[in-house]
Amino acid sequence: MIRLGSALATAGIVLFASAPTDLASARDLGFDDLFNRNSQSRSEEGGGFWSIFSRKRSRNREAVIEPTKPYVAPVYQHDVLSPLKDAKIDDERPEGAIEAAIFDLLKHGGDPVIRVHASHKAALISFYRERGFKPLWTSEDGVNLRAERMLTLLSKADHEGMRAGDYLPEALGAFDPELRPEFDDLLQIARLDVELSVAAVKYAHHASAGRIVPERLSKFIDVHPEAVPAETVLSDLSRTVRPDKYLAGLHPTHLAYGMLKRELAALRKVARAEREITIPSGELLKLNKVDKRVVLIRKKLKEMGLLEHRVIVVRSNVPEFAAEAKDRVTRTKTTARSPVYDKDVVAAVKRLQKRLGLSPDGVVGPATIQAMNSDSSGKRIEKLVLNLERLRWLPRELGNRHVFVNQAAYEMKLFDDGELIHRARVIVGKREHQTPSFSDTMEFVVFNPYWNVPNSIATKEMLPHLIANPSYLDNKGFEVVGRGGKVSSSSVDWEDYEGRKLPFNFRQPPGAGNALGEVKFLFPNRHNVYMHDTPTKHLFSQPVRAYSHGCVRVHNADKFANVILEREGWTPNSIRSAINTGENRRIVLKKKVSVHITYFTAWTDGNDLVYYKDMYGRDELLKRALGENRVAMK
Repeated sequence: MIRLGSALATAGIVLFASAPTDLASARDLGFDDLFNRNSQSRSEEGGGFWSIFSRKRSRNREAVIEPTKPYVAPVYQHDVLSPLKDAKIDDERPEGAIEAAIFDLLKHGGDPVIRVHASHKAALISFYRERGFKPLWTSEDGVNLRAERMLTLLSKADHEGMRAGDYLPEALGAFDPELRPEFDDLLQIARLDVELSVAAVKYAHHASAGRIVPERLSKFIDVHPEAVPAETVLSDLSRTVRPDKYLAGLHPTHLAYGMLKRELAALRKVARAEREITIPSGELLKLNKVDKRVVLIRKKLKEMGLLEHRVIVVRSNVPEFAAEAKDRVTRTKTTARSPVYDKDVVAAVKRLQKRLGLSPDGVVGPATIQAMNSDSSGKRIEKLVLNLERLRWLPRELGNRHVFVNQAAYEMKLFDDGELIHRARVIVGKREHQTPSFSDTMEFVVFNPYWNVPNSIATKEMLPHLIANPSYLDNKGFEVVGRGGKVSSSSVDWEDYEGRKLPFNFRQPPGAGNALGEVKFLFPNRHNVYMHDTPTKHLFSQPVRAYSHGCVRVHNADKFANVILEREGWTPNSIRSAINTGENRRIVLKKKVSVHITYFTAWTDGNDLVYYKDMYGRDELLKRALGENRVAMK
């Protein structure tokens, strides 16, 4: 073996002993793209890396890299509910009949026992103790106006993509706002009062933070919505006669929530009246083509709420110079039966194509017909319910200036005070290296970044190649650094480190072939995920862009840097000059930017609602956690 130093120095690779690794960079190496590209170019030149690799096989083992195992999400674990009772209640039993009944219920439990979320139990018991066990929602005459208003709200929980049956008290089963419920005895009234308080706290929790705990779904979901505390909910409800407005105000206030909610209502109406309409295959339909299938397409689009039939004049039997409108007699018909593929239908088809993630060219071909025939209201209703739930996980305030990445859309948007000021395509993680969902704050922008390889990639992906060919990293232009400084990879007997911790760190220096490109955007987080440029820009033209090791690659990253840094006093020219120096430079942002890495398979694009494919299978995970065949999904 040659001494450490010469071979690696020649290849531009440096070994270093205790330099910190950049896990995010390493995870997003784009190994296959980067290395295969270099290897292909060398082999085309006549030999190069792969010919060297072949010659050394006689004395070195062939590199064996085990494929990454697909991630298997855990089975969602629901919270175990606690019985709402506390035998340690030592208050004096009240004299009032309903008060005494509530006291007994909370001290000894009912039959059946009322079960609640563990975090709600203490607040509910304390609430009634502090008010001397006085009822909030009832009296000896039955339910009061406050209760009726809240029951009306709970009965409409399905409108929010929730499930009314999860909140209506068992004593009611269902609630008709037109009928006033009647009760036989005070024990029933007391139980109803407590059940209504339980329902109010539960509804408030779900409206403000979601119905499930997101991070239990997958290790790639790192969001922690904060529910309104039960103590706060009960205190606020006791001071208002409009609990319905209070609870409704806990739902997300984002514009997207309102749009998805309206679409849900419209689709449910369509689903109830929808007739099965199948569009036959045939020739491509383009503007002004006449085809009898257009009549079916018009009907389908009308039921989807994407097309309104126009009224057209057929004939007028009064001359144009008729003086009075009342003297004009015209006959009209609608375009509903027209076989002409006119501009109105083209526009509606474009909206449908955009909604379904197809190229919005307005041409009806096999892909569009298949989508129209398979795009049932039920599937879209289900997606809306799931994404309304995800909206409850978002921070209530996204930040005046914030970056919003939707992984399912492969897109990033930058907003400033509610205005969209920049958007770009992105590349996200492969299915086995999913980009996580989380929120953080952008603090740094780095020009000409180093790519520091973490130990996991160094040992699992690089070491097998080094054992097979010690010059592997030299040929790739990486630096290797040991305790004594930079060394050559070809001078190390890598077989000695198989199954052991490497005493070296690897990194890729700035340059045209660097996996991170010219610039990266850092928002420090436990996932070591960030946004960055990439040399593999051709991948941005692909409709499905899941190629990275977890980080987010940004199309036209230099333009994104211009927008981010303009508030810091930078100009496009000064940014380009800094990059052109080739020197690694970190810019500390004085004005931080909120970053939200999200996953929405139904989302808004301007005034349109678009549905995206569930590339990571997270819809199915969420659907199972919420419960199969739930009423809210129908």
